[in-house]
Amino acid sequence: MSKRPVEIFYIISRGKVRGYNNVPVHWFVSKRARPLIGRGGSLGIPYSDVITDYHDIAYKREREETIEELFTAEEAKTFVEFLGSHCGGEYRQTKVGPVKLPIRCDEGWSVALRSEDRTEGFVEITNSASRSSTDW
Repeated sequence: MSKRPVEIFYIISRGKVRGYNNVPVHWFVSKRARPLIGRGGSLGIPYSDVITDYHDIAYKREREETIEELFTAEEAKTFVEFLGSHCGGEYRQTKVGPVKLPIRCDEGWSVALRSEDRTEGFVEITNSASRSSTDW
């Protein structure tokens, strides 16, 4: 019996933030009700399947969080639809891309995204308020 391939995705938008145009915004999942990977994970696979040398690394939680902040295909689709319907054209340029798995055990969040952009700041989208806010 073969394992089904795991697909998880990053989402990067470019938009206007605090008066600056074409700012890269790296979206991630926080406060997920159930983890994707590991014991009790919704995808039913261990972290060692998506992180190289998982059993040999000292800071496992950091690498686990790297994976857990990414999106499933359904989450990515839903989130991009949400951006379009709740944020107007603010994040018109949005790219969804697959993360190459497994990630190396020495890679962090931004490296896992395969992104050359390094940004600071945080943009939070809250469903209850149906608006975005920035915390810089």
